[in-house]
Amino acid sequence: VLRLPARIDPKNPAVGDNVSKKHDIHVETFGDEEAYKRGERILAFYFHGGPGYGFRPPNVNSFDPDKYFVVCINQRGAYGSGSEGEMDEVSMEHLQQDSLDTLNHFTSGDYENATPDKKAVITGGSWGSTMAATFAVDNPDRVAGLELRGVWLGSEQEVNKAYLPDPASIVSPEDQAAFWRFLESHEEALQGKFGSEEA
Repeated sequence: VLRLPARIDPKNPAVGDNVSKKHDIHVETFGDEEAYKRGERILAFYFHGGPGYGFRPPNVNSFDPDKYFVVCINQRGAYGSGSEGEMDEVSMEHLQQDSLDTLNHFTSGDYENATPDKKAVITGGSWGSTMAATFAVDNPDRVAGLELRGVWLGSEQEVNKAYLPDPASIVSPEDQAAFWRFLESHEEALQGKFGSEEA
């Protein structure tokens, strides 16, 4: 597992502090910023899962710090953004504009020579895959590559699986019933392996 050196820029005004009267965003960068400015690193722009979860440092462990400079944005209303749980003024359009503004910051000014084509590898997982794919479709001229994992499209079936009290029954009630029968028939062995509820 790679451990990237972190440089944290909480509430950096240049990248979106107070994006509205109700919202801030939080941006963190990982990797060698000076090497990025010299054009020696590939810019990666990471969208976190959730929605509302926020970015966590292990999310960028797959990026080689000798190749990438990673920008992570905690979206409006997400953990670490300063407006956790606030849903007013939160829409796909707001989130995408905040993301584009942040990408613009890291491809202009002090960073202008880093990526002359103003492109980044756009990446995300779960809800972040939805954000990344939407960003790529809306801004194809800013995409050097697209890496999605744990793709989440927000379909009714996906929402039901993720948020209903018994999501397995939606996929296949028969398979769920067979699974419970298996657990019950192996209860003693499982308790011996994993401990009992009283332990």
